[in-house]
Amino acid sequence: MRRLSPVWFPNNAIMRAERSHQGLAITTQRRWRRYVQRVVNWFMLTIGMILFWGEVAGALTKRDASPIGQKLGVLTIVFIAYVVIWHFSLMFRTLALAANSITREKQSGSWDLLVLTGVDAQQIVRGKWWATIQQQFPHYVWLGVFRACAAVYWMAANSRLMYGMIYSPYYSAMSIEILLPAPLGILVAGLIVFGFTIVNLFFTAACGIQASAQTQRPVSALIWAILARAIVPLTPLIGIACVAIGGLYRYTVISGLATVISGAGSALVDNGVSVIYEFVAVKYLWNDYVTPTASPVISFIQVFTTVILALSIYALFTVLLIQRAERLAVNKAGALPLDTSFVTNYKQVTP
Repeated sequence: MRRLSPVWFPNNAIMRAERSHQGLAITTQRRWRRYVQRVVNWFMLTIGMILFWGEVAGALTKRDASPIGQKLGVLTIVFIAYVVIWHFSLMFRTLALAANSITREKQSGSWDLLVLTGVDAQQIVRGKWWATIQQQFPHYVWLGVFRACAAVYWMAANSRLMYGMIYSPYYSAMSIEILLPAPLGILVAGLIVFGFTIVNLFFTAACGIQASAQTQRPVSALIWAILARAIVPLTPLIGIACVAIGGLYRYTVISGLATVISGAGSALVDNGVSVIYEFVAVKYLWNDYVTPTASPVISFIQVFTTVILALSIYALFTVLLIQRAERLAVNKAGALPLDTSFVTNYKQVTP
């Protein structure tokens, strides 16, 4: 396995020191709280696995998976609420760790000493960003599994509920064909949500680092980080809305493009939950009427294109935020700019 690029994922003294500080701050929590958290996590994971694999089993056996969620009763609601709360809690913790990384150096007086050692802004910013990601990565792996289970069940249950309300006994005279999701599609949907969760960690840490380089007060940095995390994903929605309006025309290419772009915008807002609907939804077809429907292959291609576009936008925003943090560290905090000759020489001597 090849090593990660040291330019974007540095293993320098800055990263190791920041990782040590963040780990020490987290381990100061009382031991009984960590034990309680583990017990709750394993219990909720059990509920999530029952719901997720219940949907897979229903797809395999061609049976309705609704009774599984009904048997669990209120535990289903508790599980989904727990995932949502834990998602925002981890996001806030990641923003707080990243936002405190550079401002802590400024307030403690060690920033000037750090600059005098000759470490440039790129090494400082990316080292602290990568340390935050490493610190939070195990928690986000757990969160990714939780979100995958919750999202798959939630979207599948909503599809059954919605079509159950539409196709009420009023339509009982019609011939309706029920199409259950494919087991492989459910597994792919879980992987998509898991991937969005991990990518969200990189982006959230970048929002915190950018805010930390912008101000000197930890509280102000945290506020700026929260605003950036909330507003930045919404910036492409204006363009997305324009393209979606253009898709109202009855042209296949324009309509498909509008579907992809608007789906990517939704995925940026809900972190990949809405985009998996095509894979997990129960569908009902009226056999008494001939209506033009999209090919399943075309639908899946649109979904994958939407996922790639949304993840690309996440990656672009992450890179832009990191580069802006480096410029702010140079212009506002007096950090050294990148020495391009050093990078050139490093690439020449590195095998």
